[in-house]
Amino acid sequence: MELYQPKQVAKMVGISPASLRNYTARYRRFYSSQATPPPGQPRLFTPADVRLTAYIAQATGAGSTHDEIAAHLEQAQGVPADFEFTPAPTVAPDDTAALVPNAQAQALLQLMARQLEQAQAREQAARDRERELLEQLAQAQRELGQLEGELKAVKAQRRSWLDRLFDRLQGQKRP
Repeated sequence: MELYQPKQVAKMVGISPASLRNYTARYRRFYSSQATPPPGQPRLFTPADVRLTAYIAQATGAGSTHDEIAAHLEQAQGVPADFEFTPAPTVAPDDTAALVPNAQAQALLQLMARQLEQAQAREQAARDRERELLEQLAQAQRELGQLEGELKAVKAQRRSWLDRLFDRLQGQKRP
């Protein structure tokens, strides 16, 4: 079985050595004993430890809390089986490295995809609400038109009644 040094793991996953130390301390119960040795012993990571580190880095980058990550790991009894991890290639000093490590880029991409879906859902809800309000406005305008017609009819009846009364009153004044 191949074992990796902390620098190699940090580079493969795309995190800093300090983050790797924090992860192994926080999630100690999920790592192998080789990744969490007693003080003074060298720290070495198994391929399963590397996969676990990548899962934690990706979940953290996607906005999950440490408690949520630990709960997921407990529930799945380790890294979920469907988690896919492709180690970042180790680059020589002369090569050009990516500006954003692979795990972080994947996590950011997933986060952005979720945010896009949420924004699209909000946009659709706004369109639906707009359509509903326009229908209500059209109904209110129809009702207003009917009421204006009724008002004209009532005014016309009132005028004719007043005209008749006025005519009667004028007729009584004439002998």
